[in-house]
Amino acid sequence: MRKIKLVLSFGVLAAALWLAREPILTAMGAYLVQTDKPKAAEVAIVLGGDSAGHRADMGCELLKRGLVKRVWFSGSQMMYGHMEADLGEEWARKRGCEAAKMAALHSPVDSTKDEAVGITARMRAEGIKEFILVTSNYHTRRAGALFRKYAPEMQVTVVAAADHDFPVDRWWKERPTRKTFAYEWAKTITSWFGV
Repeated sequence: MRKIKLVLSFGVLAAALWLAREPILTAMGAYLVQTDKPKAAEVAIVLGGDSAGHRADMGCELLKRGLVKRVWFSGSQMMYGHMEADLGEEWARKRGCEAAKMAALHSPVDSTKDEAVGITARMRAEGIKEFILVTSNYHTRRAGALFRKYAPEMQVTVVAAADHDFPVDRWWKERPTRKTFAYEWAKTITSWFGV
């Protein structure tokens, strides 16, 4: 009798989870997204990792709107013989952003943590007190946490690039967004342990 109750309990739990799967999956995707309303700052930092140009577009938009005085592009990955930071800056320039107000950061980085350590040190050296961090929506919580950790004295505003590559309410329906979810959650969990 006890085994039957256990099997029935497990069955009811499995059915409840199945029926609630979409709200649960949506909440898991939404957890990765933590953005702020854009506000005036000294510089926008556009993180590397976006080959579509959405992050660079947002950095350019912030500059055009007068919310920042400068835009710095990160990303040391080589693409077709060019550093990603250079490609981001060129992309923004072609969209009408003033070249004199932009800079490509040529730091050898291999992770968001490396970007946070190196870029916050550079900002500190230049006396920057407030900045906007631009990245993809699924990357906002982790990136924001890392930059706040390495620059607790600075005001960080995290802004998601205007793209639709990670819809939190249906990320599980397509293979590319399932991969994005899995990678970002793995990186989020390892960052909790300082890895």
